[in-house]
Amino acid sequence: MKTRLIVIIAVLSCILMFSGITYSAVNLQANGELNGGTGIIGTYHDLSSTGIGASYGATGPSVLGSKDRICVYCHAPHNALKTNVAGNPDYLPLWNHTLSTQATYQVYTHGTATTGDPNDIALNGIAFQGASYGNLQPGGVSRLCLSCHDGSVAVNTYGANQQSTTEKPAGGSYTIAARAQIGAGGDLSNHHPIGFLYDGVQSVDSQIAPSSTVMNNNGLRIKDVLFSGNMECATCHDVHNSKNDRGAEKFLWKSDAHSALCLTCHLKGQL
Repeated sequence: MKTRLIVIIAVLSCILMFSGITYSAVNLQANGELNGGTGIIGTYHDLSSTGIGASYGATGPSVLGSKDRICVYCHAPHNALKTNVAGNPDYLPLWNHTLSTQATYQVYTHGTATTGDPNDIALNGIAFQGASYGNLQPGGVSRLCLSCHDGSVAVNTYGANQQSTTEKPAGGSYTIAARAQIGAGGDLSNHHPIGFLYDGVQSVDSQIAPSSTVMNNNGLRIKDVLFSGNMECATCHDVHNSKNDRGAEKFLWKSDAHSALCLTCHLKGQL
């Protein structure tokens, strides 16, 4: 009897263990949102055959060997990209994916700048001079995101590999789905502005929180996710889904339920 009990406990332990692995491999909540803070495996940025991103690793030959991997679509330990023709981003973390050749993007503006300088931009009714508040173009880290998300480069164009008809993802499209495209055709005019110096804007806008403000349960501050002081895509998004809060949607650093993420920087919920 004792032996049977030990065997039953062992079997149950194995079931629980493998159930945990299966759950983490499909890194989504019941409502289809990400499980924040649980890593990249099983997320939309997992493009392997076990992920839900595109399943590029399921079929097709590759000069790099088996493509049933996750990191290779963006990163490589050897022969990584050194520079980019468009924008020359200064942030290339062992980058392995072909970058967009889009040199400039049409960025968001809140109205007409009042200084007469065409390089100025108006946000919240305040005219910001480009020279003082950044170049108002996507910085290096944002250009990495846009190498897939502006829809101009095939997701499976990386390293020495070129996309081909034998390497289509399950959906049959080489480029990222239209619903996930940000900056298609170089148009960022209907998206949150990026490429501006956060502290510069905060210094003249009383409704913007200081960069020392803590933004999530992991103690991350706004300034910890600025890049050379600039607001960029990764200021809002944890692309690896590793240090964001549980329950955070769409790779956000914290859940935007009740606009919590927005109200971290924008002081609109206070009297």
